[in-house]
Amino acid sequence: MKPITIIDVSQVEIDRLLADPIYNQFIPTGCSRCGQSKDFRRRIFQIFGVRKNKYADEDTQNMLSHYFLRQDNIEHVFFRTNSKNFYADSASCPICHSTAIVFGFSDDFMNVMMAKYNTQIGHLKK
Repeated sequence: MKPITIIDVSQVEIDRLLADPIYNQFIPTGCSRCGQSKDFRRRIFQIFGVRKNKYADEDTQNMLSHYFLRQDNIEHVFFRTNSKNFYADSASCPICHSTAIVFGFSDDFMNVMMAKYNTQIGHLKK
């Protein structure tokens, strides 16, 4: 078994990822502690050594989540892929500095999905 390596992604790479419209469909939407809903500081980690078929594995994600909590005091991470790379995405609240941040779909993504849904419903009614 390959050892797992986790690196803190540079700000340049974070900016590149956040400029990617596909990556940026799932974003921090709220602080679980104080309710803040914007201006979160992002911290993204690239994870090496996990087999692709284990990216969504509950045991793997629990082990990695435990690592982030113990190593970096990050309460919530969201695991995702981009360009065949495996990432852990996290955010911190600008008000209370909590890392218990909830992620959800961006408004842009929801608008696109609703338009597609409405188009499909229109086709079904004909």
